[in-house]
Amino acid sequence: GNAGTDPPSDYLGTSDNTPLELRVNDTRGLRLEPFTLNSRIQVNVVGGNPENRIEDGASGTTVGATIAGGGSTVGSTPAPNVVSSSYGTIGGGFDNTASGFAATIGGGTDHTASFSYVTIGGGQGNTASELWATVGGGQSNIASAQLSTVGGGLGNEASGNYATVGGGGGLEADDEHNVASGVRSTIGGGGGHSASGEESTVGGGFNNNAIGGGGTIGGGENNVAGGGYATIGGGFENAAGADDDSFATIGGGGSNRAGDRATVGGGFFNRANGDYATIGGGDSNEASGPRSTVGGGDANIASGDRSTIGGGLDNEANSDEATVGGGNANTASGLQSTVAGGNQNTAGGNYGAVAGGLNNTAGDALATVGGGGINRALGAGATVSGGGNNTASGTSAVVSGGENNTAAGNYATVPGGRRSEARGDYSFAAGYYARVEDVHSGTFVWSDASQSLADSLVSTDDNQFVVRASGGFWLGSGSTQPPAGGLTHFLDTSTGAYLSSGGTWTNSSSRALKTDFTAVDVQAVLDGVGALEMTRWRYRADGDGAVHLGPMAEDFHAAFGLGSDPQTIGTVDADGVALSAIQGLLERVENQAGAIDALEAENDRLREQQRVLERQQNQIDALRQEVQALRDLVQCATATARR
Repeated sequence: GNAGTDPPSDYLGTSDNTPLELRVNDTRGLRLEPFTLNSRIQVNVVGGNPENRIEDGASGTTVGATIAGGGSTVGSTPAPNVVSSSYGTIGGGFDNTASGFAATIGGGTDHTASFSYVTIGGGQGNTASELWATVGGGQSNIASAQLSTVGGGLGNEASGNYATVGGGGGLEADDEHNVASGVRSTIGGGGGHSASGEESTVGGGFNNNAIGGGGTIGGGENNVAGGGYATIGGGFENAAGADDDSFATIGGGGSNRAGDRATVGGGFFNRANGDYATIGGGDSNEASGPRSTVGGGDANIASGDRSTIGGGLDNEANSDEATVGGGNANTASGLQSTVAGGNQNTAGGNYGAVAGGLNNTAGDALATVGGGGINRALGAGATVSGGGNNTASGTSAVVSGGENNTAAGNYATVPGGRRSEARGDYSFAAGYYARVEDVHSGTFVWSDASQSLADSLVSTDDNQFVVRASGGFWLGSGSTQPPAGGLTHFLDTSTGAYLSSGGTWTNSSSRALKTDFTAVDVQAVLDGVGALEMTRWRYRADGDGAVHLGPMAEDFHAAFGLGSDPQTIGTVDADGVALSAIQGLLERVENQAGAIDALEAENDRLREQQRVLERQQNQIDALRQEVQALRDLVQCATATARR
């Protein structure tokens, strides 16, 4: 309560090298212990319970120490705070011991900071026993390695250098405590965890074990990251990697296993045992081939190298690079074979494929089944596009669809229909009950739906084109359609030409279909026909077959300029030339008949003239006779007169 004091000369304390104590109710509340360091007087501070002490502080052996307060007596037993090493600090609490150089205890009770530069923030019964170790709080936690840290919780231990336990731990049993024993290992929280691998991590959950170096478990329960750099995101009873495995990963789920560099995303009871194998999820899937993949589903097995199953149930890809997209009970057993989906399909040949459907088989190399049911592509490169109960057993044979069709010849084709068989090589059968025998190659057979098995349309030789169409044939182009009400001839065309049921070919020749009309010099056509060389000959393709008669197309085209090219003669052109020549011949005959008529008229005129001349001659002859008679009479008269 004094005023006007001068601190350098007016002070409360001692002026010699003896401790100073302040008492409250005749009990020590604060003790200041002087010591000399580097020729300067320094002070240890002991506050709180009178049992608190800095061991050897008064003698100057322990220097720079501080006990801010705390300390207690439990019953008749003292529970003081004790600093036994220089620069140690206890902030409060009771029954704490800071025996390491520059060790620190913030508060709480029953702590031991027994190594240099260690720190215990508070809590109860915590121990920091190695250089730079830290326990933030909690109970019965131990940081026993250099730079190890326990943030809090109960019964946790960071026993690896640089190891960290954030918190958590068990309430009673020892197996619920967290132990980070690997160098730079980390446990975030939870209970019963062990991070024994170097740089291993357990984020939380319960009873997880990160054994391999760099292993990580995010959470969950009873998970084991056993291989180096193994990772488990969470889940239950998952195991990523064994002693010799590395980089195994399990995202979550339960009871999953991942081998060397393998991955399981989640699900239950999945096994990615192959190196670099992957299972996305699902239940009871197995990826045992190196680099194999199962996306999900149930009870799928990818055992081939780089084999893949997308999902589904009970599928198997057991050859290298084989693929099953999904579905049920499908098998891809050929090299790089594929089953996209469906049920009970098999791609057994190398590079074979089944797109889907039921109980289909691609049984040889490069064979393909598009879908449908009970289809079989058994030849190399054979294809069945769909339908039911179809078989393509020849090399590169094709059945496009339909039912109960067979392409047994090499490169044979059945485009669809029902009960058609292309058994010859390069053969084609389509429609209903069309069949090419296996001894006939290159033959085409198409049968309509008007017949039964007893009337199957069957090939009779190689390289035939055999078609049965009881409703008639129609050929067209563009967007034209067959006439309504059915066909009236054996073969109809959209141009109007047709082949009659009796066998006559009739050209389309209506004026309405024509244009660019030009008059024809029928006499020139007649002369052209007369100049054509006409020969008898055979077609080379007929061998010793039929003999024909007519001109050469080149001569015909040069003479008349008709048709689209000089190698062919159109029947309508041949008919036109013939008819024009006939007209020219008729015209020439008519002209000759006119000349004959003129000559006959002239003959008649001349005959009439002759008759007139004959009459005139007769008259002249009569006159001559009369003149002669007169002359004779005159002579007589003259003679008579003379006499």
